[in-house]
Amino acid sequence: MERRNFLRSLAYTGGLVTTAGILHSCKSSTAATDGDFSEDEPIVRAGAEFEAMGVKTYEVAANSGLLKDQAVIDTAVAFMNDHKKHFDELNKLLSANSFDEVDPTNASPDPGVGSVANQTDVLNLALSVEFQAATFYFSNIVTAIKSASALKVFANILPVETAHFNTYKNVLGYTPAIDGAFFEDLTSGLELI
Repeated sequence: MERRNFLRSLAYTGGLVTTAGILHSCKSSTAATDGDFSEDEPIVRAGAEFEAMGVKTYEVAANSGLLKDQAVIDTAVAFMNDHKKHFDELNKLLSANSFDEVDPTNASPDPGVGSVANQTDVLNLALSVEFQAATFYFSNIVTAIKSASALKVFANILPVETAHFNTYKNVLGYTPAIDGAFFEDLTSGLELI
């Protein structure tokens, strides 16, 4: 197996193991109940707004003409589609609990899009956006989410955002892409935008 493929498989395997553990705790936890969703609504809404911003950022980057490598373009489009799915799932959760959905037409791209001048800049911006997303889901799983339904959605999204982040670290040449045993260690040695 090529080194690149091996590293990529490690990122996805780690994400799958993390998700399985969190999803299992969603099923067995007595602390998280759907009766508490009203407290989670602003957090879920913020997640949907962030995902909409992520989609807009990817759209601007994809249309900038700065991405030159087809593999990078394909990856960016795949990750943008993941953000669209995350957005839809968060909106579905809001709607299922009788809250208004987030309107994606109100979203703006990350302000960092104005500072990108080449493919590496775009990749560094994507790295930063993906880490912000992963941190948002991680911190809210750990400290804020009360309902089982929101916890499950956040737990399903977190490892994907983390895999996106690690993929960009790998593409940008950071080795190893996973450089710590804990989520909090993933940015060691990085200067994020």
